[in-house]
This record gives sequence, C-alpha cells and structure tokens, in this order.
Amino acid sequence: MRIKHFVFGPNGRRVVQLTQDHTTLALDAAIPVAALAAWHRRLRADLARPLARQRRLRRQDQRRRFEPVRTHRRRIRTHRLVGVPVRRARQVVR
Repeated sequence: MRIKHFVFGPNGRRVVQLTQDHTTLALDAAIPVAALAAWHRRLRADLARPLARQRRLRRQDQRRRFEPVRTHRRRIRTHRLVGVPVRRARQVVR
C-alpha cells in the first residue's frame, strides 16, 4: 500500500492518499496511518471472498454464448413419414 501526504489545493487541508490495486483513497491527515492500515487489512479480509465471487459471476456472464448454426429448418423427407403413402417405381418381373 503506497501512502502519500500532501496539501489539498482548494481548501488547504492536509490529506493522506492511499493507493493499492488500482484504487485510490484520499482521507483527512488527522486519521493516524496505522489505523488506516489496520482498517484496510480488516476490510480486505472481510471482503475477499464476496468480491472474488462477484468477479467470478461477472466473468461467467460475459463469457461467449454459443448460438445455433442452423438458421433454417431442414427439408422434411416425406417418404420416411409414417402413414404417408410412398410412391415408388414399379418393378417389372419377366
């Protein structure tokens, strides 16, 4: 966790900036840094499983879904249907 102290320009107050894992948090400098570190550790321990589960569910939702390739129905073969008379060439016996 990277900690940086600076003075916030618009109101002139001292600020502590915490940066880790693509997140940045700016807090008042009156809060002790040790308390912030302990608070951060506790939050990470409490939220580790739910956040991982939410990420996994989001990944599953974004996965590619397969769509059927066939866009039209197959031609129905009438000679294989039950109950439909079949017309075939007559065999001539000599």
